[in-house]
Amino acid sequence: MTTLQISHLSAGYGNRPILRDVSLTVNAGEVVALVGPNGAGKSTLIRVVSGVVAARAGEVRLDEVDLLRIKSMARARLVAVVSQMIHLPVHASWLNQVEIYFSVVQRKLITPDDFADTDELARQITAFEKRYNQAARPFDWRFSRNDLNHLLNRLAA
Repeated sequence: MTTLQISHLSAGYGNRPILRDVSLTVNAGEVVALVGPNGAGKSTLIRVVSGVVAARAGEVRLDEVDLLRIKSMARARLVAVVSQMIHLPVHASWLNQVEIYFSVVQRKLITPDDFADTDELARQITAFEKRYNQAARPFDWRFSRNDLNHLLNRLAA
């Protein structure tokens, strides 16, 4: 069973602490909602787990893997976050949008040393754009409000 274990996690921005000694366990199949007022640390917690923000203390483990100690490429294979503020082409399918959002540029998985020069970087980005444009398909949303209500009723039963 897959388990996300957050233990004694602290994080913040600059001199401003946001998370202090946060602990949480989420088991496979559980649905968890992070609820709280603006500034409570919900987004910061997600950013630390996904590696966008560095932790000041604590542990984040996915089963036996310490997500705070592995390289970003390895973490990207295990953890993905879909933001509520995605500004992507409306003609793209959800899969295409996820692909774009979690591209190497957005996830900051590349470093200046990964490319010999800016021309090589430009070629890589252009190749990604070309591949995206070939794969993009119009999105056809078929999940209705009735479907949602039916699903919620099944989950509540």
